[in-house]
Amino acid sequence: MRRIRLTVRHNPEDPADDLKQIGRLRRDLGAHSAVEVDPDNPFCQTRRDEARNAYFEFPTEFPDEVDRVLREYGYNGRVRVEDGGEVGLICAKCGYLAGYVTVCPNCGHRDIDRCPHCRHEIARERYEPVSGNLFICPSCRGRVRLDFNPDLCNEDGSLNSPVVVIQDAQA
Repeated sequence: MRRIRLTVRHNPEDPADDLKQIGRLRRDLGAHSAVEVDPDNPFCQTRRDEARNAYFEFPTEFPDEVDRVLREYGYNGRVRVEDGGEVGLICAKCGYLAGYVTVCPNCGHRDIDRCPHCRHEIARERYEPVSGNLFICPSCRGRVRLDFNPDLCNEDGSLNSPVVVIQDAQA
């Protein structure tokens, strides 16, 4: 997954036109490609930068499709694409698009426990799959089981940490 930012150059004569372009761009991405932009994720919402340009960010596995839609549907002159790098974690609590981390840098929600063998902080995407929920720690080569936290949600709907619990599978 790549973190993509699409920025619409500000139109000082008609600032509302910036938002119309963003809306059209979101629609064209969804209608003409496999790219999905989550409208409920607060980090995918439209914002303005210091130069008053409108932009939004989103994770996608299809950056080439983004380029194609921009080219084929006439956005090249006004929309700039920036690749923010790989996305590892999309925080379950706040929706922040982070790299390969174990704790969300935005809200502090823990995604995964430490390895029970070496106690290193390792992002879940870095564990090497063996089969099913059995994985190998890339740091110490210990065998572990990764499962979603059975007590992830509280009665009030809030999330417990971590999202993924790790158990020793050496036996």
